[in-house]
Amino acid sequence: MLACHYLEEAFRSAGRGPLWDARTDDPARLARCTELFDALLGYPWPGNIRELANLCRELAVACPDDLSLPPALARRLAAESAANGALQGARDEVSEVDFAEAWAASDFEVARVARALHMSRSAVYRRLREIPGCRLAGDIPVDELQAALDAAGGDVAAAARALCVSHAGLRARLRAAGELVAGDA
Repeated sequence: MLACHYLEEAFRSAGRGPLWDARTDDPARLARCTELFDALLGYPWPGNIRELANLCRELAVACPDDLSLPPALARRLAAESAANGALQGARDEVSEVDFAEAWAASDFEVARVARALHMSRSAVYRRLREIPGCRLAGDIPVDELQAALDAAGGDVAAAARALCVSHAGLRARLRAAGELVAGDA
């Protein structure tokens, strides 16, 4: 939808007519539009929305007569999409053992393990649900939290290490439960 918006805006700014009209447009032209949108959907968009808007302006200039993907731009999008697919595949191939080791080495912090393994945070959260022994402070039953705190003499950092969760996550969980140990703020 955003691509349609930015394309229409770019065409208007370039003084061109409507982007398309499904009632009167040639089916071959509409098929080329489909190819364009397929290419846009496969692209990883590392530059966010500004990159999309710039690409739409580039398309409005590079496609004076119809909305097809210029060959140079098609090659660029395809190359970056393929590279992103290979990287995603590599991320998915992180073994459970490697993930668990990175999880421990990163002090059980999602952001740190994401950086270490070159994964998105959402991918880390997905892997945490899949791998036995890896969990978040929010996943731990209250009685287990209390037992760990008691065993650590009320030391939240020590309890976090024993539970294999982040110190910050455990503090947030305890704060939410109204059980933050005095002096640990």
